[in-house]
Amino acid sequence: MNAENYPPINVLNIFKAFPNEALPYQITPFQFTQQNGNTHQIAEIRHFHKDRVGKGFQFHYVVVTKEKSYFRLLFDTNTFSWRLIEEKTDGVLFDSSGTKVYFRFFNTFFPVKV
Repeated sequence: MNAENYPPINVLNIFKAFPNEALPYQITPFQFTQQNGNTHQIAEIRHFHKDRVGKGFQFHYVVVTKEKSYFRLLFDTNTFSWRLIEEKTDGVLFDSSGTKVYFRFFNTFFPVKV
């Protein structure tokens, strides 16, 4: 994925230097600000994976904000920059029984805590 194709964002994050149960990820984002000035506090990291790209890595996060919006964020170690890949505020789906709620994001369904 070419990170340069997506808008940059400012992210308040922690880089983990030693094992710590409170920080399950090497890089943990807590808050980000878009270029339009909108600031979002991250309530939960729903998905994480990393890919090798060139000599570095890209860290991918699907996060839920305190406003209940879903975002896909990317940290690229080649450029040492954060990018906003996708934003979702709709797409909530119910299963056939109506008891479980799922959120569709990049054709992947995540269970939603209600």
